[in-house]
Amino acid sequence: PGSSDLPLFLYNLGSGLGARYACRRRSEDLTEALRACQEAVRLCPAGSPNRPLYLDCLGGLLDVRFSEAGHLEDLEAGLRVYRELVESASSDSPNLRLHFDQLGRFLRDRYRRLGHQEDLDEAVWSFRRAMQNAPIGSPLRAPVLTHLGIMLRVRYETTGQHEDIDEAVQICREA
Repeated sequence: PGSSDLPLFLYNLGSGLGARYACRRRSEDLTEALRACQEAVRLCPAGSPNRPLYLDCLGGLLDVRFSEAGHLEDLEAGLRVYRELVESASSDSPNLRLHFDQLGRFLRDRYRRLGHQEDLDEAVWSFRRAMQNAPIGSPLRAPVLTHLGIMLRVRYETTGQHEDIDEAVQICREA
């Protein structure tokens, strides 16, 4: 308490508890990991070089809990985390592809849950941005292309826009 390194210590605790949860599946580990990462983010000022690390850990934990429990508040919190990450990242950040991909996945999940067209459109936009940040030939590009292709197909199924299904096929071929 009171140390300027407290956010780092909390992040390390949250990360360790998250790893233990992955192995032992004890819900109290996930709950404590989330609390530790939330506090690390709260104590870390915007613009701090460590804030993206703490946010990404928190976002990953929220994703795990949403995937397992389906609580809408975890989905909404994850969206806030990844929106901040993509908005605050520099255009040359090596993690920008990951942040846009994760944002797209949260938007996809909210679209599946609530059915709002704007979530689908924003998910497509986010996956496009992830694709733009994944170099051609990189093994990291195929998963992003797959996510984008699936969401374009879903959008075609909801809107009937032939451009979406044509692009989905083209992107899936590239993947």
